Amino acid sequence: MIKTTDKEKLPKGCSYPIGAEIISAGLSEVPQYEDLQIIFRMKDESHISLYNRKIKEAGDIIVLDVYSSYGRFRTWRMTVRTVPSAFKKDASEKIISQILPVLRERLLKAGINEEHFSFSASYSLATGDIKFAVES
Repeated sequence: MIKTTDKEKLPKGCSYPIGAEIISAGLSEVPQYEDLQIIFRMKDESHISLYNRKIKEAGDIIVLDVYSSYGRFRTWRMTVRTVPSAFKKDASEKIISQILPVLRERLLKAGINEEHFSFSASYSLATGDIKFAVES
C-alpha cells in the first residue's frame, strides 16, 4: 500500500472522499508506486476563508493532486483533499471512475524519471463535474 505520511483530523461536516487503500489499488502498477507518498489535507487553499467561500458558493475544489520534485532525493507526493460530507459519495465515485484512471495513464506515460510532473483534479460542488490540470 502507498505510504500515508500525514492525515489531518477533520471538523464535522468534512470528509476525505477516498482512502489510501483505494488509491493504492488504482495505481498498483505505476512505476512511481514505491516512491509515492499520500498526504490528507482539509482544504485546497492556503486561507480557510477562501476555501469556505468556494464551499459556500458551490465552486470547484481540488480533491486530488500529485507532483514530483527533485531536491536531495526524488519525491512523488499525492495530496487528497476534503469535500463537504454531503458530497463524499459522488466525489468518491468520480475519483474512482474518472480521476484515478487518468492519473494512472499519466503516471505510466511519465515514468519514474520524469523531470517535472504535476497533476490536479477538481470537483465542482455545483455540477459534480471533474476538471483536470496536467503538466509534465
